[in-house]
Amino acid sequence: MQALSNLDHDVKRLNELIRNASTSHGASTRWHFDLRFSTLQPPGHLLWLFNFTSKETYAQSLPAHNVNKPSESISWFPELAAEAAPDITYALVHAFLQLNKTKGLIPTKIFTDGPPLAIEVAKELKRIGVVDSFCNIGTTTDSRLSAVDLAFEKYFQDLPGNRRGLITAPQGVRFSTPPPQAMKWTMGGGKRNSDIVLKVANQIINSISLDSRKPADAQKASAGVLHQINALNARFEETIDKDRTLAEDNDAEGTIYYALRLVLWYGIGVPQNRSECRTYLCKVLFHCPAVTAPQKIVACCLLMDWHFDNGSGPIRSRDLNATAHFADVAAALVPKGKLVPSVLAFGTQGLSQIIATVPELQLQYHHLWSAVRDRDTEIAEETQKSEVKRLKAPLRYQCAKQDCPITADSGRMLRQCAGRCDADKKPSYCGKECAFFYHKPYCRPGAECSVLEKVQVFPQGQATRGGSVAVPLTLPGGRHTMVSTSTFGAERMKEFKNEFEKLVRERE
Repeated sequence: MQALSNLDHDVKRLNELIRNASTSHGASTRWHFDLRFSTLQPPGHLLWLFNFTSKETYAQSLPAHNVNKPSESISWFPELAAEAAPDITYALVHAFLQLNKTKGLIPTKIFTDGPPLAIEVAKELKRIGVVDSFCNIGTTTDSRLSAVDLAFEKYFQDLPGNRRGLITAPQGVRFSTPPPQAMKWTMGGGKRNSDIVLKVANQIINSISLDSRKPADAQKASAGVLHQINALNARFEETIDKDRTLAEDNDAEGTIYYALRLVLWYGIGVPQNRSECRTYLCKVLFHCPAVTAPQKIVACCLLMDWHFDNGSGPIRSRDLNATAHFADVAAALVPKGKLVPSVLAFGTQGLSQIIATVPELQLQYHHLWSAVRDRDTEIAEETQKSEVKRLKAPLRYQCAKQDCPITADSGRMLRQCAGRCDADKKPSYCGKECAFFYHKPYCRPGAECSVLEKVQVFPQGQATRGGSVAVPLTLPGGRHTMVSTSTFGAERMKEFKNEFEKLVRERE
């Protein structure tokens, strides 16, 4: 942002140009301006200007004070027109002085594409002393917006990093009225909410790198969440002053906790502030000299949630791309052979499902896509190993009752006949209800197998450390999937299958 003395000087120069427009030799001009979020790396916002008559254009990265640090441009992410207005206004003053100096153009009126931005920029222009006639900002018509967008598309196609123009040019940012709701895990009331603390604890746990080759350990994960809940509660029993001081001293851990305080609750000496929360999380990435890679990953994952789970309905394009950017940054920091659950979940369940409609996403975020591909390869290899193991002893991994859908990834999840029948013919069952009473005549050495062969429609998947049971589900349209759990028992899973498929049938 410009120094005050420079700004005052520039405003006086701009006012002189506007007042003398009728007698000046320069060309009087009417301009459209808007804000656009560029997804090209490093991502950030652009001020875009378009002259309705001459088709002259002008673009400037925002905020202006980060022009020499493009990697930090993502730090500036206004959600409200009022947040964007100061930087846009100062950039407009500078832009029009430059256009007059280089092109002889004199601005006489400006337009934009939405009332929220027009109102807030007009307020800011008046506040810094721009003549009143220039503060009456018009609304660009749809027909003129088409020309504005076409000009920006041509500009965007030629930018470095846009592979042969394959990445679609962004539209102008439309600020909503009223503004988007606060994050879903934001609350007020002056006291903690256990559900919110649990969510934040899970976010932090899912930001920790895990060994990608080790089976999931549900008990260890649950213990980790409980430990994190206790750590959060203990930390927030202390006064806000400690974390505020650490944040101002650029201590990474203190900055993360202070950011969380800004959105978890208020009534503890600091107002709730979603925007400031994001500012401090970005500070962890760019301005904490002793920050560690794990701390950066935690900050990235919290920023991912800040953008992806903002409680304002369907995710906006720039929020989706910002989420992908922070996931990509986190993926680049993860050591080889490790994985971060939050990053992979977004890559596989978030972006991967959107690719069909936005295929250009595959051209960006290379670290994220590499992590997804590596994980897919590991899962395929582990699944194949598990399948080979189950094929060698199929009776050990499925309930022997013919109409029971339960399978397991570990033999210890099922009960096995303890009689004298041959080891390769011993039936297993998920509970007393499925116990093979008619197996008794076959429970002797050398007898035939009492278990009828089942058709395995699809694989169980890779094994978990603590063991899990699974059931196949029939989805709408006749599709199938496997659902597994290490928490619920076999009977509860069968009930879930029946209830789910009944609901599917009722809706078809």
